[in-house]
Amino acid sequence: MYLSMMVFEECLAEYHPRMIGHSDLIKIKFMGVQEAMEGQEYLPDHMLLEHVEYFVSHPVPAAWGCLCIGEPPEDLFKNNICLIFPENTDRTSLYHDIQKIFFLYNSWEMEIRKAMQRNATLEEMCNLCIPIFEKPIFIHDRNNELLAIANEMAGQFSWQYDETFDKYYLPLEILNTFKSSDEYHKTLHTYGAHVFSAKATGYRTLYVNLRIEWVYVGRVCLDEIGTPIRKRDYELLEFFADNIALAMQQGMLLVSDVSNVLSILFKEMIDGKSYTKNQLAKPFSYYKWHIDDMFQCITIFCRKSDNAIHTATNLTHRLANMFPNSCVFRNEYQIILVLNLTLENMVTDRFFAYIGEFLRLGNLKAGVSMQGHDFINFRYYYRQTQIAHEVGLSEDLQEPIYYFENYAFHYFFRQASQVLLPEMLCAPQLLKLIEYDKKHDTEFTYTLQRYLINERNIKITASELHIHRSTMNYRISRLKELLEIDLENSENRLYLLNSFYMLDFKELYQS
Repeated sequence: MYLSMMVFEECLAEYHPRMIGHSDLIKIKFMGVQEAMEGQEYLPDHMLLEHVEYFVSHPVPAAWGCLCIGEPPEDLFKNNICLIFPENTDRTSLYHDIQKIFFLYNSWEMEIRKAMQRNATLEEMCNLCIPIFEKPIFIHDRNNELLAIANEMAGQFSWQYDETFDKYYLPLEILNTFKSSDEYHKTLHTYGAHVFSAKATGYRTLYVNLRIEWVYVGRVCLDEIGTPIRKRDYELLEFFADNIALAMQQGMLLVSDVSNVLSILFKEMIDGKSYTKNQLAKPFSYYKWHIDDMFQCITIFCRKSDNAIHTATNLTHRLANMFPNSCVFRNEYQIILVLNLTLENMVTDRFFAYIGEFLRLGNLKAGVSMQGHDFINFRYYYRQTQIAHEVGLSEDLQEPIYYFENYAFHYFFRQASQVLLPEMLCAPQLLKLIEYDKKHDTEFTYTLQRYLINERNIKITASELHIHRSTMNYRISRLKELLEIDLENSENRLYLLNSFYMLDFKELYQS
């Protein structure tokens, strides 16, 4: 295994070494150590070990690694990287300890290679790291799902268990902290080993992002519990992460999102493309869907910060696992679930109870369409989720889920009032009646409203108004005179009722 001089500086601390040389060479790695001898050829990628007198009389090539016993002249190693040891250092003991270091890490490298060859689990590979790092180590994927953990210790945060899928995820409270953390957002774009501060968890974490063809697929982490983060941990964790990424690239361990044909079809319909039933039937049958299945569209609205820290990807992944017979996909800052109610064969209350709690914890919102079975009109069901979210936010800000059926009537009035003022859509007879009440200090308008709402039931309306039945009959008679409209006509009654709703809507949402 190739190791840099920093590893030996730290592992040989009992010898009190001091590193000097060119700063650009500090990360050069070596595969072994060689005792310098007169007339001997220097082995490539090997460090040279000898007393200072040898190096003074035998200048070594540039960019070479040297282990010098005794204090050298100031400029002797300006083009090299060198560890200086005290003059009284025993050369044989030092050489023996250096070989022990190489043996330790070469053995570790060999065990990792063997584990990969036999398709060992991530858990087994992490266990191989326990004597190397002496700290808790874990791996999670880009969906923040825990893939493996080893050497757990007291003081670590507890991963959130999802009993539905028998999996562990990054706790939502920590995920929510990451959302507002600029530091965490920056970690998603780093390469190599870096330290994340203790702000979110109470202890620092050394991490390496896993990438395949420059695409982020997960992370290997060491928690600073048990022993402090050491210089060599950076280099060794990078080596381990490279092997994990290689295993993923070979297809052994990668957990990936699968985009299927259905999501492509639904995206195209959202964008306005039309399909006939026959055109949808074949791809639907591939997934055991039927063109007449009952479905419901749910759109979860995410923020840019949710995308940045993969909260959106996390939820997409979990929903796909939870509803394997449905279709879940991303559409910019939205997660869209086409819930196949026929195939899932479940009570929707259970789903909305589960997703509602998740949305509250994640401070997310969702819009829900009505149920349907006409997939060719899917884009209209998707549009219902957008409308429900838009209207719901303005009327019930604290709710996590907005159902279109609860806001359809309000949407009707909102749309109508975008072209004309609400009062311009009202029955003119009602507007005249309102003015009459103001002028004469009467209550004919309210009497009419309750009378229509109670479907012209005089007894119930009189009771609500706390008036005698004969008084009620008089008011109805007077109303007919003032309105000059036939209340026996159902269309007239509907127009008057809608006029009342329109005026209420104006007072509530446009005042």
